[in-house]
Amino acid sequence: MFKAHTDTEKIPGMFGTLVVCLPSPHEGGDVVTKHAGKTKIFKTSTEQSSFICWYSDVTHEVLPVISGYRWVLTYNLAIDTRHPQPTAESQLSQNNQLPQVLKGWLREPSETRANPWLYYVLDHDYTEANVSLPTLKRHDRAIVEYLNRLTQTEPAEIFLALLEKEERGDCEFYRSDHRYRGYGEYEEDYYDDDEDDDDAEDEDCGDDNEDFHEITDIIETNYQIKTLVDLQGNVVVSGLDLC
Repeated sequence: MFKAHTDTEKIPGMFGTLVVCLPSPHEGGDVVTKHAGKTKIFKTSTEQSSFICWYSDVTHEVLPVISGYRWVLTYNLAIDTRHPQPTAESQLSQNNQLPQVLKGWLREPSETRANPWLYYVLDHDYTEANVSLPTLKRHDRAIVEYLNRLTQTEPAEIFLALLEKEERGDCEFYRSDHRYRGYGEYEEDYYDDDEDDDDAEDEDCGDDNEDFHEITDIIETNYQIKTLVDLQGNVVVSGLDLC
């Protein structure tokens, strides 16, 4: 049984996990994955043998085994970043407006642009340990390579950024049968993708956890570039506030 979490990079270049379920009679032990607003449940108890794999940023959970034993082999999936990776030009047909968007942004005088930077949100989440062009996942890598080629003839340069969002506001919580409402030590709804989720697997984090209180009214939202790197993964700047 594992509580819902995402994987951290256990080895260099790790991008996913492969789990092979060996022939072992059991009930329960379903694997639940969540990504991009979609939830899928994979049952291993109904098959003689099976396997499942997911990217490291996919939230996954293993439900309790009700009876029997569930024997599995778990592999870390990684790439050798020293070798060039194949491109995926065929996936870019839906992004044929990228050149027009880039050229339109560059045509605006820099002093009158609504935004000093042009952003493109990638599909997957990354951590400081695996944010570089060679370690991007398939579709994200194809997009960044495409944008990088576009900028070869334009006065622009491509960087990768980890964006951090912080929300402040009022919260309501219960403790010892009394109701509280405040703005102070419980003001932040904050998350960090670099948190070691593996340690959380062994902790009892039930629904009655008093250390987290959901914000009911958001008063302030701040964005910060936690880390900005070049395509090789070299840090350019950290802690850059966004307007």
